[in-house]
Amino acid sequence: LFDYYVFDKVFAWLSNRNKSGLGYIKVSLNISPLHLNNPSLFFEYILKLHKKYAVPAKFISFELSESSYMQKKETVAHFIKELHEMGFKISLDDFKSSYSSLKTLENTPFDEIKINHGFASGEISFSDKMILKSVINMIKEMDKIVVCQGIENKAQIDFLKNENCDFIQGFYYSKPMPIESFDKFCKKLA
Repeated sequence: LFDYYVFDKVFAWLSNRNKSGLGYIKVSLNISPLHLNNPSLFFEYILKLHKKYAVPAKFISFELSESSYMQKKETVAHFIKELHEMGFKISLDDFKSSYSSLKTLENTPFDEIKINHGFASGEISFSDKMILKSVINMIKEMDKIVVCQGIENKAQIDFLKNENCDFIQGFYYSKPMPIESFDKFCKKLA
């Protein structure tokens, strides 16, 4: 799978960053639903990378989409338990703040919830604010980390900061970029 190639490149990059004195940074990696069909192969490969590059598990977070979780809850619960035992953090990605999604939060084994609210036209309507406020509050009450995705303007950031959102992700900060540009971007942020 292409995912394994990407995982190897990320572990190698983090290892090289640390060796060059820049230190580790937290990186999130997406888990394909296909890995749920053969978890032992996935775990074997991740352990191999973990040993080969000696990247501390606390700097790697694995993301699983809400739809994958809903389709295979029991399989995913076991999958997450194994990753937790290895020391990795797990994110629920693309969480939609709709009524049907709220049921997903019940007894969720995830460490972090990534909200993908999808602001229409970049504006935050009154109802958007009320929904997000409630969902952020609920997730924080469950002692989970809250990440809001798809953020494109200062008004959205100001609102989310005011609501104590833990992390904000989106094009406001940067669009996807090549790794060389990302290293420069990280230096600039530091």
